[in-house]
Amino acid sequence: RWQQLQDRFSLKPSSSSSSRTAGSRVFCMSDLHVDAAGGANMSWVKRISSTAFKDDVLTVAGDVGDTAAAVQTAFQLLAPKFSRIVWVPGNHEAWLRPGSKDRETYLDSFSKLLALRQVSSALHTDT
Repeated sequence: RWQQLQDRFSLKPSSSSSSRTAGSRVFCMSDLHVDAAGGANMSWVKRISSTAFKDDVLTVAGDVGDTAAAVQTAFQLLAPKFSRIVWVPGNHEAWLRPGSKDRETYLDSFSKLLALRQVSSALHTDT
């Protein structure tokens, strides 16, 4: 599915990012769910080019993952690949699933979201 999107919207890295015209592009993605799909989505995030999008902005519109650890890892992977990331938290970031480490760590969804906001801020991600 991602390959079809890459082909349709020409999202493949150019042979030289300096050959692009000046200016930034803005990309938007949502529902990454990096801690689902047997790790396939996290693997996809890891494979995003580390050079092709350095001048670009990424908007992540919610549902990066269910666990704070997964969200943090995703931000750590994405942050160096883009010049700026804007994150709008989704309902999955607020979830405290029964039996999860997050449920033991955070008193409620608000405390989890505040902690994730600190993580994103430390990685220069705007919320």
